[in-house]
Amino acid sequence: MTAPAWTPGPWTVEPAPSPQDPHVQIWAPYTAAEQEKHPASRGKWIAEIRTYRTTEERDATAAVMAAAPDLYAALEALMVTDAGDRGYIAVLMRARAALARARGES
Repeated sequence: MTAPAWTPGPWTVEPAPSPQDPHVQIWAPYTAAEQEKHPASRGKWIAEIRTYRTTEERDATAAVMAAAPDLYAALEALMVTDAGDRGYIAVLMRARAALARARGES
């Protein structure tokens, strides 16, 4: 299996820097080496959500986007784990946690 080409998680949802602009942004942390180069930065900017009908829709969209790395990892683990394996329950719990994060519950 090849490693994913996207920015690794965890991704976090943060409010926009200006209260007059009610969008949200999704960020990923820098590696230690990247943080040394950019000490004042919040990390890697992944996305910005500006278009939405309601605040709830905006927040739900941001939550599912920020959970993408966790969802991928959980699905990948499910694909390589048999139901009879000792670690299967742990894999299911990881999937449950990823789904909760995507729903904005954690």
